[in-house]
Amino acid sequence: MAADETARRPATSATKLRLRWLLIVVAVMALLTAGWPLLNSAVANRQPLAAGSRLTVGTGPTSAVVSFGAGWDLLPEQSNPLQGYVLDYGVLQLFIRHVSLVGRDQVPGMWQGLRRTLSVGDPSVRLSRPAFVTLARGLRVMTGVVTTSRFVGTATIYPGPSRDFGIEMIVFAPRRASPALRAAAFRVITSLRFTVPGR
Repeated sequence: MAADETARRPATSATKLRLRWLLIVVAVMALLTAGWPLLNSAVANRQPLAAGSRLTVGTGPTSAVVSFGAGWDLLPEQSNPLQGYVLDYGVLQLFIRHVSLVGRDQVPGMWQGLRRTLSVGDPSVRLSRPAFVTLARGLRVMTGVVTTSRFVGTATIYPGPSRDFGIEMIVFAPRRASPALRAAAFRVITSLRFTVPGR
């Protein structure tokens, strides 16, 4: 009887070991089957931009060019050259959007329109009153602070030279984002050039 029990013990241990390995193999297969498409999608939707890359938003006389340093990733699935781009720089996110206007008299209302658009996407978003700033190149922009429960950023609107369009640039960053991250975003925002000069 004791001999039978001794023989049974190694067989039981071997069965348990085989079962454990089978479960590990099944778990790895499940992880690859479910996780690989998600990983593939995340990698496919991230296109690193080389230092000095330029993106054009809009078309023809109602377009602008924005320049990027190293470290920026374009999210192609969420971007469209005619309408705008979504980009990442570490934990920072940048939205660039082309806005068509019916007439020149709509330019002053662009800030209020941006406030409405942001609150539709996230009711916790708060947009400060705009400050009117003249950049070194003579371009006059509207800019202000954007806050949510988790992020602090900036919104900047460049009215187009023809005043029948504008370019909006919104940066979101975690509240504790480093000054270096915010400086990288500032360099992109101030790099904007209209393809048709002011008239």
